Amino acid sequence: MRPRLITVVASASALGMALGATHALAQSYVLDDFESGSIRIVQPNTSGPNKYLWNLYNGVGSGNTSITTAESYSGSHSLRSTLTSGNWQFQFYSYTEGQSGFSNDWQFMRRFVTNPSSYQTGKVNRMRFWIKLPPGLSASGGDHNFELGTYVRCSSCSGAETGGGHFYHFYNFASTGEWEQVIVDTHPDHERGASGNSELPDQLHPSGEQNYTYFDLMTRFYLDFPYEDFRYPADFYMDGFELYVEPNPENVDQVRSLHAVYVPDTNEIRVGWTRKKNEDNVRHEVRYSFSDIHANGWNSATSAPNGVVSPPSSGGYNGMIYRTTGIDVSGRSQVYIAIKPQNSNLFRQIVVPVGEGASISPPKAPTALQVQ
Repeated sequence: MRPRLITVVASASALGMALGATHALAQSYVLDDFESGSIRIVQPNTSGPNKYLWNLYNGVGSGNTSITTAESYSGSHSLRSTLTSGNWQFQFYSYTEGQSGFSNDWQFMRRFVTNPSSYQTGKVNRMRFWIKLPPGLSASGGDHNFELGTYVRCSSCSGAETGGGHFYHFYNFASTGEWEQVIVDTHPDHERGASGNSELPDQLHPSGEQNYTYFDLMTRFYLDFPYEDFRYPADFYMDGFELYVEPNPENVDQVRSLHAVYVPDTNEIRVGWTRKKNEDNVRHEVRYSFSDIHANGWNSATSAPNGVVSPPSSGGYNGMIYRTTGIDVSGRSQVYIAIKPQNSNLFRQIVVPVGEGASISPPKAPTALQVQ
């Protein structure tokens, strides 16, 4: 049986609810879990895909978008995008027009969380979602086949990217038939107009405003397979979009665009990330534990089988992959995977559900333990 996420926050049933509900956890905000059964409307007087908050990017590919109960990661619903021609580029489209309570402009993403009245700026530094992909994708070391494009602007600006910019986060997915966890952090792999081999700084405060983070200032984003051809019709499922606070001092400078999936039929754990583009010779060590490695320290974790990963390519081809079937997860609900470059004392951690009843909650407050 596939692992399931236990949702720890309320779902949004309509745009009005999404703009007025309260939230019990200051560490986490649901952007959308699709349990309402309908896609929220941002342009009520418009026809076509831009009427909706989630839609297939117009002019790139053709298909349809719907809420479905055929697949879900949490709850009973997910978002399905069916591609019938062209390339798949799917977007969170936050341009409101004719919508009560909104100007006719691009809106900050945070206005669409379940509990906007309790949203605290200056804190959120991660976004997480889950994706289930159609057949045909393979992941080769060093490359990327998926891009998540973001637009951020300053807190007092209008438009989608005024005073901010357009950034890209690179991922390398394979078709597994399982739900894959995707974590977006504040360190993009590319900025529009920059060289592909240029190493960008962290964008925690992209406008220079210390009270606003990358995710506070994000207006829209899109999910894109720009180099892949799929057999039509191709179904993409998405679920559990969440903004949250990672309080631990993680190494987003050297380990970013983190994602992972567990394949129960083969007991395979697959973890992917990107590294610094100017560190072609720095190897990364992978460890695992069945308890929080941030809480217990790097030395409390077990070295993963064949867990030293060398960069497979150079420069802008900065993708890293770790795969193993050698971790015994019998009777476990989740496994903690940590990745540490060998020239660093900091690591990144991802919690991988491996059994029924796995619960991924907002991370705990940091401790003094990292590497001991």
